[in-house]
Amino acid sequence: MITKLFKKYTRIICMLLGGAYALFGLFALAIVTMQSLMLSGSMSDIDESFTNSLSAMHSIFKIYMPLLILLGIGYLIFGIFYNRIKSKRYQINLLLSIMCIAWIAGYIVNNVLNVDELNAGFANNNEALKLMAYGYLIFGSIIALAIMAVPQYILGRAIKQNNIEHQCPPI
Repeated sequence: MITKLFKKYTRIICMLLGGAYALFGLFALAIVTMQSLMLSGSMSDIDESFTNSLSAMHSIFKIYMPLLILLGIGYLIFGIFYNRIKSKRYQINLLLSIMCIAWIAGYIVNNVLNVDELNAGFANNNEALKLMAYGYLIFGSIIALAIMAVPQYILGRAIKQNNIEHQCPPI
């Protein structure tokens, strides 16, 4: 059923997926910016280790969210021109999918490599908060895979099937 929907509404789904990626990236950057402004402002009595943890998280988001916005714009453009690029649809989608998988891998690896720095602010305060940070890492990784990898796979199959159905038989 889902594959049929993806096949029928591929163009719209590409634009929605791209819009969702771009809006999520913009929203995350807005939150990071607001938190940074709050931390640099009048909140100087906050524990320095907690501030360092937030700064580590912010640095990861400042790298990966603009890339997510670019991926979203790529999918928006792909969706807009979907009907005009019939012969290269699958290749373009494959390129965007590879870029999404690379984004996921980079994001997860960066979080795993920096997990100790991210948890430094929680280590002194509460063990439960530290465990919540590890839970966030695991849950966030699963969500990133689900939101990015699964639609890429289904969309790729739908585009490939659309290309096969619209090809002219050889003479």
